[in-house]
Amino acid sequence: MVKDYTSTMASPPPPSRAPSPPHADESFSRSWILALAACFLLLGLLASRKIWDTDLGIYLGAGKWIVQNHGVPAHDVFTYTVPDHPYLEVQWAFDLLALGLYRAGGYPLLSFFNVVLIALAFACSWARLGRTHCPRWLGVPLLAAVVLACEFRFHLRAENLSWALLVGMLWVLELYVDRGKNLLFLPPLLEILWVNTEGIFPIGWAVVALFLLSAWIRAKRVDARLLSCFLLVLLAVLWNPYGYHILRVPLAIWETLHADVFTRNITEFLSPWDSSDASLLPPGLWGYKSFSVLLLLGMAATFRHRRLRDWLLAGFFFYLSARSVRNIPLFLLACLPTAGEVLRDLSGGRLGRWTGPFLSSPRAAALWTALMLGLGARVVTNAFYVSAERPEHFGWGLDLDRIPERAVEFISQNHLDGRILNDIPCGDWLDWRGPQKIFLDGRLQVMGSDLFAQYTRTRQPGGLLSLADHYGADILIFTLPNHWVNDLAKATSWRPVYADGTAALYLREGYAPQVPALQDAQILRQEGVSNDILAQAPGLLRLSPAPAWEAFGEGFFRKEDYPYRLAHLGVFLFLTGHPAGGEAFYLEAIRRGGGRYGAFYFNLGQFYYLEGRAAEAGLCMRRVLQEDPGNGIARRILESLPLGSPGQP
Repeated sequence: MVKDYTSTMASPPPPSRAPSPPHADESFSRSWILALAACFLLLGLLASRKIWDTDLGIYLGAGKWIVQNHGVPAHDVFTYTVPDHPYLEVQWAFDLLALGLYRAGGYPLLSFFNVVLIALAFACSWARLGRTHCPRWLGVPLLAAVVLACEFRFHLRAENLSWALLVGMLWVLELYVDRGKNLLFLPPLLEILWVNTEGIFPIGWAVVALFLLSAWIRAKRVDARLLSCFLLVLLAVLWNPYGYHILRVPLAIWETLHADVFTRNITEFLSPWDSSDASLLPPGLWGYKSFSVLLLLGMAATFRHRRLRDWLLAGFFFYLSARSVRNIPLFLLACLPTAGEVLRDLSGGRLGRWTGPFLSSPRAAALWTALMLGLGARVVTNAFYVSAERPEHFGWGLDLDRIPERAVEFISQNHLDGRILNDIPCGDWLDWRGPQKIFLDGRLQVMGSDLFAQYTRTRQPGGLLSLADHYGADILIFTLPNHWVNDLAKATSWRPVYADGTAALYLREGYAPQVPALQDAQILRQEGVSNDILAQAPGLLRLSPAPAWEAFGEGFFRKEDYPYRLAHLGVFLFLTGHPAGGEAFYLEAIRRGGGRYGAFYFNLGQFYYLEGRAAEAGLCMRRVLQEDPGNGIARRILESLPLGSPGQP
């Protein structure tokens, strides 16, 4: 008969585990403390990236509206398209917190707050991992792997608070079930905080339900305390400004996650196991996939030691992660202790006896410490991001290369209060900084699938101009690069008045005539690029980049900046009929990058090819093939060039 630990106050014994090998003695583990500190330093550096997620505009805009109106909204207050749609601002408490931090210390304080949230979630995760008795020489590398697999979601978002709330709730439940420590008054309080900060609060219900089910099956009876905790967690969601109406929010999120029009077009809603277009998926997914496969294999190999709740939690959170990229951190953080227990059990067998003496040694700890410090150095110099052609920047505060702050300021400074048609990133920021109501923003469950479908049809030729006429828009604002430029390049009824590499602004002819049309010379001056660089084209196109080993080494101490904003302006000017300006921007990008980035040669070479400049196109494509011999487009362009052109035999 299985002993019912839930019927007494005595603490149950810890679950059975394989004996630790001699090399896992705590005296060896102390050498890993420095490695653990290096891991958390790397975490802090990865979280210290300039704010580029425009969702912050929604938080601050909603917080400002709540303060001004002394209440929470019931219907959409930001758009002129769907003002009748229900808008329950479930994250109102997070909005007010973000607004308060901004007013106290600006965007840098918000960056610091983001670091604290992420560090809190992982610190609690390390505490949970420590309870499994997983040796530090296994736990530290495991934690580092999870950090690297999650870092692509280290944005300033309310979901970071959800990570901390999830880990905290799991920690409390594990303490009760495994050690009999009754802190079950905390999950309902955590759920109250959760329901007022993000819409995925039903995960709290699911977590408590899984522990209740596991304990019930194990003990053959219902644990009264867990049942009471579950009922209180259910009732806790009513503690919010909307009462029971808040239950519409998770239903709306569920519908959004399963609507084809959203899952086909929003990267964070894609399945990480969908290989139809891997270029849309974030980097580093190999870490998540490796963790998933190895966890499953490890749980199968140590089946006798696994509890029912391990399988329930792993199955539930893996399902969430497999449905959507954005849920990957939830799975990794929830299952981290299970992975630690698997490694602990495996280390007590033959595998541990073979590998343990070296992996647990101070020498291995020093190697891990050096590795994480080295990665941290490359994060500080931006080489970590640049090497993967990612646009993130290390630092605190607003990333003006990604946030359309200056374009929105241009609207306000020139009193452009006409009807606006915008893309989603600009809409998010206009919620916060714009003077008028907008077309749509990133609150997809509020916007609805019909409006979003209209938005996606702007990708078709003529779709943007048709939509602008339908809504009587006077202003177009969108981030760069953008397919909208293709339609506008052929339109005579719209004129560009602003572009900065982050966003562009067009006005309908006849609207605000006092605002002059944008000239390519004006953009060049604005970005500090001289037309004289065109004369340097032959030398720049033949520029030999530093050897790969040298470039890699410089990434540990020299600040790098991938000049993609110049490339964005180059494409913009090429498509709007200003090839000389576009060429100047690309050549400047090549110069600033020291010829290291083949993508600039590839794009510039295609423009040269379309303009019939065979010599320059050949130089560019030959440079591309030096770095990427398998680039089929570059090879076909070279083969189509006249004999005698650079790159031809």
